[in-house]
Amino acid sequence: MLLDINSFFYSLGHFLESMMEGSLVIIAPYFNVAVICLGFFGLFYWLVKQGKYNKEAKNNKGQIK
Repeated sequence: MLLDINSFFYSLGHFLESMMEGSLVIIAPYFNVAVICLGFFGLFYWLVKQGKYNKEAKNNKGQIK
């Protein structure tokens, strides 16, 4: 029974890999660039927000730090 389940999942994996092999070659560079751009956008957004929070904390002496 275990061999049947293993062979099923391996054959399913090989099928999906062969189906997406051509499309992944086309999509992969654009996807990588999109992920890098989103990462930099998120980094700069977080840095701007953190700068605002730091200025607010510096001006408000009564808060608990």
